[in-house]
Amino acid sequence: MISESQSYNPDVLSCLANLSSDEVFTPPQLVNEILDLLPPELFNNKNTKFLDPCCKSGVFLREIAKRLITGLEKQIPNLQLKFCVSRSSLF
Repeated sequence: MISESQSYNPDVLSCLANLSSDEVFTPPQLVNEILDLLPPELFNNKNTKFLDPCCKSGVFLREIAKRLITGLEKQIPNLQLKFCVSRSSLF
């Protein structure tokens, strides 16, 4: 049986947000609150493109990728979905 302390798996990017003193990391929770302000249909369109010109830790792109993968899973075959999202939607 796995104890509660052994099953704890923190989000690495959340930890970085708390440790850095010279960079400002955006916590994943805040990124998701910001992404919630966008129209949901953006994440259902395989032609939608996202650009993060100030990408440091990649938290915005990671959370966008998660939403695109969920939104496009019915349109794109399972084996190609993650490759398609990473190659054609995130910059």
